[in-house]
Order: sequence, then C-alpha cells, then structure tokens
Amino acid sequence: MATPTNTVTLLSRLAYAAKKSRVSILWAEPLTPNGIDLLAKLYDLGVLQHIEREAGGFRLFLKYVAGRPAARIHPFVNTGRGRHYASCKIMEEIAAHNGGSTFLISTDRGILTHHECLAQRCGGYILTAVLFTAVK
Repeated sequence: MATPTNTVTLLSRLAYAAKKSRVSILWAEPLTPNGIDLLAKLYDLGVLQHIEREAGGFRLFLKYVAGRPAARIHPFVNTGRGRHYASCKIMEEIAAHNGGSTFLISTDRGILTHHECLAQRCGGYILTAVLFTAVK
C-alpha cells in the first residue's frame, strides 16, 4: 500500500496541467507499479485521452470536453499527521456525500476507486479525488 513520491508528483503535475489548459505533459521519471496502475485507472475513468511512449518517457494527453479538461484532479498529499487512510465505513460516507467525485485509493490489491473498495470491502490510503467537469 505504499504511495511512492513519484505517484503524488505525477498527480500534482496532471492537476497543474489541467489548471493551465495544457494538452499534455511529458513524464520522464521511471514509473513504479503503483504509477502504472494509477495511469491505467485515470485512463479508464476518462481523465487521460491517451498515453504515448517517447524517448524521454511517456507523454500523457489529458482528455478535453468542449475545450475544458474532462476532470479536475485534487491530489491528497502527505500531511504532517500522515497519509489519509479510509476504512470501508469512511468510504460509505464518501460515496453518500460525493456523488460527482471518484476517489482513487491505494490498497494492497492495487489502486482502486472508492466504489471498487466498497464492493471488495477493503480500505486504503486516499491518493486523489477526481471531479468530473459538467458539460453545458
């Protein structure tokens, strides 16, 4: 369930790129297994349009809808009090109060959404909240 520093850095860079309306970022650092799981999950959720391998690493293309990022990413960074652990009970509360958001959780089963954690009855550390942009 470890959350490598580069996974948090990756989330922060994606969040910054979306704020600045950048279409893509180049990720030149090696990806950990958690980083690969995270990219796959973001792609499955529709945050990333596609991923290309380049000589220097990976180019991550954000998905845009009507000229705006399809989702906003809010990474949960390590605070002075430690990481944010979410038990099944906390995830039930998250699901009840955050209908438009999806939380990505680092578990011993890989990176799962909070819905998948509820279905599998497992907890873990919150990595990020993904807020989907409403298209008008």
